[in-house]
Amino acid sequence: MTYYDILGISRTAKDSEIKKAYHRMIIAFHPDIYQGDKHFAAEKTHELIEAYNVLRHPAARKEYNELLDSQLHTSVEQPGDDAGRRTHTRYHRAKPNIPSKCKAVFIVIGILFVIFTLVLFFTVISNI
Repeated sequence: MTYYDILGISRTAKDSEIKKAYHRMIIAFHPDIYQGDKHFAAEKTHELIEAYNVLRHPAARKEYNELLDSQLHTSVEQPGDDAGRRTHTRYHRAKPNIPSKCKAVFIVIGILFVIFTLVLFFTVISNI
């Protein structure tokens, strides 16, 4: 599946068509609005953002099209084959590793403990 397939547009789409398709799809699959599976909506939203970030920049879009063309000439995709998924591996950005709420709480507690220990240490040193 290509970025064009994800946005539901053709390779000859103009910038305005790309923008319209992105906005239409992002609203439809936004996790806060989508009535179905929230995990699916989040994954779809991530795919849409990734596709739009490549196709909205002319230089990145040109490079992506060249990559697609080279893959079309080197391999023929078979039904059920995941060869189309390889088209965006080069542009895939890893999801940021955001700490969970528990990790964030432990980090804050650790920082407060270090501050408390330093204050206590300097208080004891100043009284000697």
